[in-house]
Amino acid sequence: MKKYIYFLSVTLLATLSFTLMSCGDDDENNGTNGNTIEINGAMRTVSTMIGLEGSWSNGSGKFTLTVDNVKNGTNDLEYYMFFFQSTADLKTGDDVSKMQLTLYPPKASYGEKYSYKSGKAIVADTNKGKSEITIQFEQLEMVSEGESYKFNGTVTLMYDFGD
Repeated sequence: MKKYIYFLSVTLLATLSFTLMSCGDDDENNGTNGNTIEINGAMRTVSTMIGLEGSWSNGSGKFTLTVDNVKNGTNDLEYYMFFFQSTADLKTGDDVSKMQLTLYPPKASYGEKYSYKSGKAIVADTNKGKSEITIQFEQLEMVSEGESYKFNGTVTLMYDFGD
């Protein structure tokens, strides 16, 4: 009987140690994919918790940059929705800023869109298997009536290639 209790105790202890090791705050994906981007001089974390998928169809496309906006312990997501015109879907090397790029930022009035002023938005990579697209923003500036948004950095976003 003592051997049985000893064996059961050792087994329970071993199982418990593995269980406790897996409890921690070191999860790889805490709602973000590790991307950060600079928007108007402030570093922002790109969120994947509730991202909107981009796509292209019949000459026009879109992609959305979703960033965390933490205030008073609450995470309010901000959506920067980009639209473009192109005769084909995006591929690596494309400069989206040259495709009649427009932006609808989170705090814009209804229907207010921002137009391209300067900089670049280069497609750095496409991953059809994961439905992702990587955009490299190089001082991309979008303006509307004296206000502007400037983006700088590389982000990976959800994108439907329709294949």
